[in-house]
Amino acid sequence: MVYGMESVRTWPILAVPDGANTVVMQLKSLDAMWSYLLTMATFVNTFFLSQAYGFWLANKANTRKVQGRLMDISMLLATHATRGENGRYTDASLRLLEDVARYVRLYHMLFWAGQVRPSRYDEGVSFSVLRTQQALERLLARGALTKREYEMLVD
Repeated sequence: MVYGMESVRTWPILAVPDGANTVVMQLKSLDAMWSYLLTMATFVNTFFLSQAYGFWLANKANTRKVQGRLMDISMLLATHATRGENGRYTDASLRLLEDVARYVRLYHMLFWAGQVRPSRYDEGVSFSVLRTQQALERLLARGALTKREYEMLVD
C-alpha cells in the first residue's frame, strides 16, 4: 500500500496530506471507523473489567472472612482443649479436634463447590462437580464424609 501511495501522493514528504486525494479520503473513512471501534472497545473492556474486579474483590473479602472465622474457631479449640498431666491432649480432646478439622476441610470443599460454577462452554475442571452424588460418594469412600452426613446431603 505504501508503494501505491507514492504514485498518487501530491504533497511533500512530512507535510499534511491533501484532503481531496482519493487515498486520503479512503483513509479518513478508515480513521472514522477506527475511532468508533476504539470507543466501543474501550467501553466494553472498561465495563467488563470493572465488573470482574468487583466480583473478585467481593469474593476475596468473603473468602478472608470465612478463613478468619475458621481460624478463630480452630485456635480457640486448640488452646482450650483438655490436656493431660503430660501436657498432651486427652483422647476425647484429640477426637474433637480431629472432627473439627475434618469439618473445616469439608466445609472448605463444599463452600467452593457452591461458589464456583463453570460457564456452559467451559471445558475445564470446576469444584462444582463436588455437588454431584458421584462426588459425594467418593468423599464418603475417602472418609471426608460420614455415612450420616452423606445421607443428609443426598436426601
